[in-house]
Amino acid sequence: MSLYGGLQTLLPLPPDVTFLKDDQRLQQFLETLPQKQVEAAVTQLISTSELHGSPSRFTVEQHRGGKVLRASLGISNLVDALNWMVWQDVAQNHPIRFCVECRGLIDFKTQHAKKFCSQECAHRKTAREWQQRKRERERKKDGTQKAR
Repeated sequence: MSLYGGLQTLLPLPPDVTFLKDDQRLQQFLETLPQKQVEAAVTQLISTSELHGSPSRFTVEQHRGGKVLRASLGISNLVDALNWMVWQDVAQNHPIRFCVECRGLIDFKTQHAKKFCSQECAHRKTAREWQQRKRERERKKDGTQKAR
């Protein structure tokens, strides 16, 4: 069923679809309808509409104070969740970086650039580089070099 067809079940709309493009005619028509009927149509529109390419959904819920518009992410699988998380990081200007040592994701709590996810990874890399420099110094001091 089309969107216009769905609205025709809730509102006494004329069969001419161009009716919706004339703002003045549409406003005059809506002003003649009872409020309950307009609310039902708006609720139907919101519930059936969806943002293009987004798993987000909107619903209208009845509460003590009246109707409330609610937004939900509508994430139903891991791929949608990861996609949403990445776009959220991009939108908030949080870079996605990986540790040079263990390839783990670096959690940025500050705006300082980091190469490592933890002090342990940084110390491990520094210790390995120090050992490598120490071996090179010893080889140069002995005058012999091992064949690889």
